Amino acid sequence: MSFWSTDKIEERQAKAPLITPFDLNRVQQGAYELSMGAQGAISSDGRNRIAKLDPRQAFCIPPGQFALLLTEESVSIPTDVIAFISLKTSVKSLGLVNVSGFHVDPGFTCRLKFWVYNAGNQDIQVLRGDPVFLIWFSDLD
Repeated sequence: MSFWSTDKIEERQAKAPLITPFDLNRVQQGAYELSMGAQGAISSDGRNRIAKLDPRQAFCIPPGQFALLLTEESVSIPTDVIAFISLKTSVKSLGLVNVSGFHVDPGFTCRLKFWVYNAGNQDIQVLRGDPVFLIWFSDLD
């Protein structure tokens, strides 16, 4: 099993969409940068606040709160591929922790949902459209 290079991501995307919409500028060091989408939710305080976001609108995750973040892009993982996901360092360094899992199953097609926890001591603002997440691809044998 080996991780795909930047070139391979571009080649496979040209054959069959892996990511929709796709932006070639978001392919970085063998990963694709996924962006914050149109919806986020805070649920750990029991009120299940769901926010529908306009482009460039911020979603606030207070300290000590869990949130659900939806990606802007939809992914289509081929059946012979597994994908791995993470948060970008820019939001990790603020205290945001991915608690949802770290892989995407072969054959999965949909937007990704990230469960996150703000382990920091300040509000974390995530803007719709900002690259917040990473996805890597690997062949399965």
